[in-house]
Amino acid sequence: MFLNNFRSKELKNYYKKNFLKRIKYIRIFSYFYNYISKLLGNFTDYSKNILFLGIGVYPFLKHLRVKNIYVSDISDKYFNLIKKNIPNKKFINFNLIDQKKNSQKFDKIILTSLENEENPISFLKNVRKLVSNDGRLFLLKNNLYLFPIMKFCEFLGLRFKHVTRNIISENFLKNICEQTDFEVVHKENTILFPLYIPIISNFINKFIAKFPILNKFCLISVYVLRPVLKKDKIDNYSLSIIIPCKNEEKNIKSVINSIPKICKKTQILFGDDKSTDNTLKEIKKFVVKKKNYEISYYLAPGISKSENVYLGFEKATGDIIAILDADNTVHGSELSEFIKLLTTKKYDFINGTRFVYPMHSKAMKKFNFFGNSLFSYLFSFLFNLQISDTLCGTKVFYKKDWFKIKKKIRTWGLRDLWGDYDLLLGAKYNFLKIGEQPVFYKNRLEGETKMKNILINGLRMFYIILFSFFYFKNRDK
Repeated sequence: MFLNNFRSKELKNYYKKNFLKRIKYIRIFSYFYNYISKLLGNFTDYSKNILFLGIGVYPFLKHLRVKNIYVSDISDKYFNLIKKNIPNKKFINFNLIDQKKNSQKFDKIILTSLENEENPISFLKNVRKLVSNDGRLFLLKNNLYLFPIMKFCEFLGLRFKHVTRNIISENFLKNICEQTDFEVVHKENTILFPLYIPIISNFINKFIAKFPILNKFCLISVYVLRPVLKKDKIDNYSLSIIIPCKNEEKNIKSVINSIPKICKKTQILFGDDKSTDNTLKEIKKFVVKKKNYEISYYLAPGISKSENVYLGFEKATGDIIAILDADNTVHGSELSEFIKLLTTKKYDFINGTRFVYPMHSKAMKKFNFFGNSLFSYLFSFLFNLQISDTLCGTKVFYKKDWFKIKKKIRTWGLRDLWGDYDLLLGAKYNFLKIGEQPVFYKNRLEGETKMKNILINGLRMFYIILFSFFYFKNRDK
């Protein structure tokens, strides 16, 4: 059934009848629509295919970075206007496609209004059928607190008079999501001043509107919704465990012995980072290749831990990627809980945390402990996440998501030598839901830590966090 069939005749007739008036207001507030379009373009970056569900807001499509866009608008009049005003893209009228014969799924869907739909729950249930398992729905919602002001502006003729059927609060939106198998993974408030005044408008919307209290008065909120999926079986997946190592010859055997069989196939990949001891020779003793079990190695570039693991990701053949440090401070058997949590489909990315269970007395120096705690608090506060240990080396995620994350690595102001912020920020940028799994952190039995020059590394991490914060806040550039 066509999505447009869920929209009432009254609603469709109203927007069709007031077509010229709608276009007039769109031209008056062109700055507003252009600003939102740029934000949506950045949000839907690297999309394979997009479905746009609009109500006469064709300028939103202008900055979407994909050539082929499916469109379901309130009236064919608006669709024809889209093709006329945005000629550099191919628009396909979704209203004319027989959805019973076409089972296409979309990795990005933009819904410009839920307040206008006759039955928002039924409408969203049907939208849910069109989202791919790892796709995202971008929902635009007006600021409910400004609703009386907006209605007064409509009365004065300063705003197009919309047909607003539903008063949807943020809490009720979450309720609707629960009923339609969606969950909110991100919220972005935007546009404090909708009219264009050179320099002033951009200063207000790109700087002033980012402050916490003033941000509450923005006109529009963009919610990013993630499909809720059913729990999957671990045996349906293969696993690649990346173990970066440098001068860890005495730890190789114990690390291998600590890793149980977890998935249908397990690949253990050691990345030797130009060790000066017998690490590589020790790894070669255990190289084996069987149908469901493999131990192999690769020669890392010797630049940093991050470059080591990134090369391992490229060589990994598993559906799931896990990072395990070679120092054996986190036992390999703990990966089982990470994989179980990932396959519940509650999260897309699992970050380990050493700050829940008691750690061994000499596992982490006090200065490192307080520094890591501070960075984790700052990171969580700025990015609205609950990350208690940003620098834990144990992380687990899907290989398919690595291809999304890697497009943004090395772009956060300075090169991330350890890779933790590259991965967490890349997951956040792509609206992946991040969860945490506690680990038991033990004393290193052999060798020495590679985290030296604590002050310099701390300053580097602090700069990466601040740079990326402003990068995310100005994503609408």
